[in-house]
Amino acid sequence: MNINTIDTLRKLNIEAVAALLGMEIIRHRARCFNHDDHHPSLHFNTRKNIWHCFVCNIGGDVISLVMKYQNSTFVDACRWLCQTFGIDDNKTIFKNLKPTKHTPDMTLKPTTDIVSLHHSVVEKSLSSNSVFCRSLVSSGLLSHSRMQNAMEAYRLGATRDGGVIFWQIDRHERVCDGKIMHYDTNCHRLKDKTPTWVSWMMKHRFHSMSADTRTAKCLFGLHLLPMTANSRDVQIAIVESEKTAVICSEIITLQAIEQVCNIGVETIIPDVVWMATGGAGNLSAEMLMPLKGYKITLFPDTDETGTTYNLWRTKAEEIGKTLGQRILVSNILEQNATKQQKKNKIDIGDLFCS
Repeated sequence: MNINTIDTLRKLNIEAVAALLGMEIIRHRARCFNHDDHHPSLHFNTRKNIWHCFVCNIGGDVISLVMKYQNSTFVDACRWLCQTFGIDDNKTIFKNLKPTKHTPDMTLKPTTDIVSLHHSVVEKSLSSNSVFCRSLVSSGLLSHSRMQNAMEAYRLGATRDGGVIFWQIDRHERVCDGKIMHYDTNCHRLKDKTPTWVSWMMKHRFHSMSADTRTAKCLFGLHLLPMTANSRDVQIAIVESEKTAVICSEIITLQAIEQVCNIGVETIIPDVVWMATGGAGNLSAEMLMPLKGYKITLFPDTDETGTTYNLWRTKAEEIGKTLGQRILVSNILEQNATKQQKKNKIDIGDLFCS
């Protein structure tokens, strides 16, 4: 990547980048993802386009924010920004990227091999006792048996304080990482609780993993696609949030979509596997590469301006070229959601549960 492209990335609105990463921003502040932050200690300086946490005493520019949040390298962070904002990236330039006086000191550290977490951490965590699982039943979204089915299928874990662990496990059964999130009894995410990665907890709280160890990320639910699956027999449905994937896996089929929305589905395929990117900005060719050859339909959340829908349509075209196949983007929400529902930024699960 040439220095002009790097400068372009650094000029991206830092709060827009933070929002796409999944951070909740209020008055230029957010809860820091680097520690257990109960009071927003991470500040965005929009004039200088930088960030800084007053507790951790860490900060930097747009690129460093992505690096720290995703626990990625400088190059991977640049790739993510290019893919997310539609900036042309040259893989040859990426490959030949060298440290320059323009790159931050905190980046371009010697890389380490990406490691997987041991399966025992998943097995020990498996539980339907998280507030999330219990709220699925108490709020009427799923019956107890369906909740139990979903918990077992997605191998949902629970923390001692009631948080749910959305494990990311790939098709080879490698445990990439786990995202810890907290919900209230109405199954709404607690926005005062910043999502935390299990790998971060192991590094910084339990010191059971080296601080410079890197973990990978993959689609939530990827392990549900068996290695022996025939790509013609399986439909992949991809949503933004893990919660949506869990709910949809138990209540929605393509036939139901056709009946409820009164619109045709191109091909009705028996098996539907619901997966999640974990955020609108996480959709990328690298994330979808394991699904090459499968029929993929994206179900973006809706909003008043169709921002996410348009973003995913653009990305679908780009990713489709990389994978050499067509990737469908559902417009069900854009066609069927009311103005109020769009204002509330509902997802496909909300549409079917309303």
